[in-house]
Amino acid sequence: RPPVTPTASLLIACPGRSGSTLVGSVLGLAPRRVFVGELRGVWKEGLAENQPCGCGRNFRDCDFWRKVFAQAFGGFDAPGAVALAAMLRDLDDRSSGLRGLRDVWLFRRGTGPVPDRLAPLARLYAAIVAVSGAALVVDSSKSLRYAALLAATPGLEPRLTNLIRDPRGLISSRSKRALRRDGSERTNAGSARRMRIVRTVAKWALRNALAAHAMRRDGGIRLIYEDFVRDQSWYLAAVLGSSEAATVERRLAQGIGPEGVQHQLGGKWVRGVKISPV
Repeated sequence: RPPVTPTASLLIACPGRSGSTLVGSVLGLAPRRVFVGELRGVWKEGLAENQPCGCGRNFRDCDFWRKVFAQAFGGFDAPGAVALAAMLRDLDDRSSGLRGLRDVWLFRRGTGPVPDRLAPLARLYAAIVAVSGAALVVDSSKSLRYAALLAATPGLEPRLTNLIRDPRGLISSRSKRALRRDGSERTNAGSARRMRIVRTVAKWALRNALAAHAMRRDGGIRLIYEDFVRDQSWYLAAVLGSSEAATVERRLAQGIGPEGVQHQLGGKWVRGVKISPV
């Protein structure tokens, strides 16, 4: 049997409200790159809750995702899709606390039964590539633990971008309302503001330390959000190559309106792509 070419994916790892949707949307403008948003949430927000896709249609009514699941599993409710959803929820529940930290620390060194049990996950990413015609799946799932699971999955070759936003900007963003795809607003309700700030900064520091460890061993790119807003050229060149980076920069300069549909799950709803330097 001929060797299987691994499916290339780029996972943007960061806390929520760090700008991963913007970065992913920009990468998705490049030829043969497809931005799918937070693919980790496809089982809950997509299959279970049928939330709107970035194209505006509900997940189960979106032609793109219907074709992806048909190719990967035989349909949304096929036994393979249902079993994989349950398995990933179980792994996520059991990978909390110290065990979750261990998984992230080991990263590419998948241990125990995880590689065999996660093998069907590769079919989902391969189907996205087949349906979109892309060579790279851009995934803003954010979670380093999810990145570790992808790295342990046969048939996947994840690359890591550790997106770092100034914690002051992150805290400010989390205090503001965000637009849901149905037009309603959402805000982050929580405990006392001071405790929320301390917890946010502590998680920010831990996530970035773990990402630095993973990239020292396996490579990746550290991207400062504020730098990206000012100048996207170096990062685009590093990920896409100089020719495709120039193509994206020209499209950004012209302005991308609602016609630039990307079948994005999760994150803030992006109707168009516009970057205003800070």
